[in-house]
Amino acid sequence: QQTTSEHWHAYTDGGASSKHATKHTIAGWGFCAKRAQQTGTWVRAHGRVTVDDRHAAYLGSQVGSNNTAEITAIAELLMWALQALPDQSALKIHFDSKIASHTIRGIWKAKTNKRLVRTVRALLRAASGKFKIAWQWVKGHSGNEGNEEADRLASEGQKYARPSGGRFNQPGSAWMFAISKLEDGPDLDPPISDLNTANDDFTNA
Repeated sequence: QQTTSEHWHAYTDGGASSKHATKHTIAGWGFCAKRAQQTGTWVRAHGRVTVDDRHAAYLGSQVGSNNTAEITAIAELLMWALQALPDQSALKIHFDSKIASHTIRGIWKAKTNKRLVRTVRALLRAASGKFKIAWQWVKGHSGNEGNEEADRLASEGQKYARPSGGRFNQPGSAWMFAISKLEDGPDLDPPISDLNTANDDFTNA
């Protein structure tokens, strides 16, 4: 029987510069993670939601919004985890957006942002095959240290065009590893071999 090798807590958040979601709206994502019972520094990452399907970091977002930023934050956390954490690690994801969490987990049906949700669900399937994942809702802006830090990082993501931390700390093109691994995954239904292809028919819960 395999035992859990490491325990991690992670916090995700996202935000947008306007409530009017368009492809020109700037939205930022952020996450932070720390090993349980450690007082060391957080692993931190932030960036902007990418809506250009020609961009190497494109995950499927068609607009910048609070929701696409929240969903992207979880996607970026999972991609970092797939690269950085040992197999059988325990990862507890603390989130303040039930829309993002419940849509990704299939509790709620994806009515918008379908290409992005499709990508993140594939990431979650891949991560669930390697890690023990748990989810915990936390009230936003309630003084929770991890949530406040993720919120700060999401704001940083809006300010700076270049992403920082997480998978983007990998040298050269190594930060693309998680996506390229998913493209060859045997358990992806539907496949995500081409993230630049629209998937308007995706309605699976």
